[in-house]
Order: sequence, then C-alpha cells, then structure tokens
Amino acid sequence: TSKVAINSENVNDNQTFTVTILHPTWDQATTSKQVFIDENGQLKVKSGYSLGKYFKHEVRKVGGLQFLKALFEELTGKPSIRIYGEPTPEVAAAPDTQVERLKVNFPEPIDGVYYLMIDADGWILSDILIQYDDLEKLREYIDQYFVDNGLDYLAGVEVLVCYSSRSQLNDAGELTGAFNAHLYLMLDSPVQLEELRRWAHAVNARLSRKALDGAVYRAVQPDYIQPPEFVDGATDPFPERRIHI
Repeated sequence: TSKVAINSENVNDNQTFTVTILHPTWDQATTSKQVFIDENGQLKVKSGYSLGKYFKHEVRKVGGLQFLKALFEELTGKPSIRIYGEPTPEVAAAPDTQVERLKVNFPEPIDGVYYLMIDADGWILSDILIQYDDLEKLREYIDQYFVDNGLDYLAGVEVLVCYSSRSQLNDAGELTGAFNAHLYLMLDSPVQLEELRRWAHAVNARLSRKALDGAVYRAVQPDYIQPPEFVDGATDPFPERRIHI
C-alpha cells in the first residue's frame, strides 16, 4: 500500500518520542545557507553545506509538533542537523565524544518513527505568491497539492512548515510561486523507515514522477533545520520560518 496512517490530531503530551540532533565539530562547518545582495542589487542564495566529518550529538524528547517547532527555534543559530537514526548504547553513553555520521553509530530506530518529514522541493502551488502569514491560504495550497497527487489522506492534518533557505526564491533571487519547505506531520503509530521508503517509492511509481523524496527516510540523511542567514543588507521575505498549521 502507498498509504501511511496519519494522526489528524497531535500526539498527546504524554506520548513523547525522541529526536536526534547532530552538531558538527569542525569550526568551519555550515548548516545554513546565506542569502546576500550581489553587485547588481539582486538577492542571491549561496548554495552548499559543509558539515565536516565528526559530530557531537544530543537526543531530545518531543511531545508533538509544537514541541518540535520549539526545539528547532531553540537551535536557531547553533550549527546543527536532524537525523532519524538513534545513537547506539555506546554512542549514547558518551554524547560529548566526536563520532562520524554513520549508520553504524546511528542506526534506524528499532521501534520506528513517530513523525513524517516531507521535502517540498519546488512545489508549484499557485500562480500567485504564497503569503507566509496567510495561514488559511497556505493550508489550502498544501492540501490541494496532496489531493492532486493522490495523497488526500494527508489533507487537513496538522503540519509544521519550515521554509527552506530558498523559500520562494529562484536562482536569480526573485520571488516565484514555487514552494520550498520541509513539512512535518505526526504519525498515529510508529512506522519503520523502510516502510516510509517503500511508501515514497509506491507513490512515485503510481504518478510516474518523483513527488516524494524517499532518501529523507534514511537513518543518517541530514535534515538541515537551520533557517538561512541574510547578510550584506539582504532582508528575509519570510521572517517567520516555522509555522504550525
């Protein structure tokens, strides 16, 4: 089946799950992109992340999307990424020890995962620009995309929207109708990462195109949770980067 059970309400506060955060130890590591103004006065996005080889880690308990949003906000400005993998007992016993981002150190959770991250990469939701603060319209656009791609069972569920570095910027720094974000949804029961990869593959096969990125459901695939850094006079057109709807 290509359907994943989603909870239409949040996980209750008593049902916590863990989120693994990695902090690169390389002093030149970058976990966010920079947006700057070029010599022609245009916004430009500096592409590329540099993580280095070694990381320290922390495992945080989260009780739903509001808690996940608060965690991401707490980590703003601190070089960090999220992964689905969980530390082995040996790694967990020494959180300040520098380790590599390898599956042998952070294997897939034995009991599965409680939340789903969907990488919305260049979704075309509308011919007009999405206003980040128009939550009703944003919700409408996201739900319509789900319905149009046969994911109607995702429509209407709670979503944490984290705008990516580009948001609606193209390579020329112009605002477009493209939507770039990470969407987080709660699962009503834990699901194995392998099952999520099969789900994404089945959806893409049915549509004969890549609607879902199944690579994000791997143990040590980095999720870049930091908002972009606007420098040299550049102004963020979407200052509220994380929205719970």
